[in-house]
Amino acid sequence: MPPSPAGRTSTVDVLTADLTNRIFAHEFKGGERLKESAVAAARGLSRHTVRQALLRLEAERLLTSRNDAGWSLPILGVHDLHDVKLARFAVESTALNTAARLNRPFHRETLDALQKVAQSRGDEDPTELREREFGLRARLVQESASGRLMRMHQTVSNELRLWHVQHPYASAPPFRSWQFHHLDLAGAVSAGQTESVARLLLKELEGK
Repeated sequence: MPPSPAGRTSTVDVLTADLTNRIFAHEFKGGERLKESAVAAARGLSRHTVRQALLRLEAERLLTSRNDAGWSLPILGVHDLHDVKLARFAVESTALNTAARLNRPFHRETLDALQKVAQSRGDEDPTELREREFGLRARLVQESASGRLMRMHQTVSNELRLWHVQHPYASAPPFRSWQFHHLDLAGAVSAGQTESVARLLLKELEGK
């Protein structure tokens, strides 16, 4: 179910956003059922409206459904983490290669996101660091100007966020700052050499 046209916010949009926030806030556990009728009653909405929101969440990999069991949150394990990271790299590398071929200057928002991540420190809150990196990765994919790649990236990012929600105490790898202070990258950014920047960033992603 696609979102509403730009500039318009529907009841389905609002409900989808609210349920997404609640999922990422760990208000629902992995495997927990989300009853269409209960959500409809609690919100004073029709089941049709609720169903459209739940279908969106399923498309974004935040819910699963079975004919005999309704909707529930997926339970993600270690294998899922590895698999989703592979998918994320596939999308991001394709996006950066596409941006390199377009060879257009990166948007100011992307350069700002680069700077924020470059200034990150290992002693900062892990969740904040992770969200900052998610934001940068999303901006890099947007540089491909491909709506399909952006939607695919949003889906795998949702799954990674959900994995971290379900495994809050999992041991995180040691913090390794992205090497944005590298002179080659800094020089390429300053000179507006998009192709060089994209290639150097791809090397960074390979190390993540």
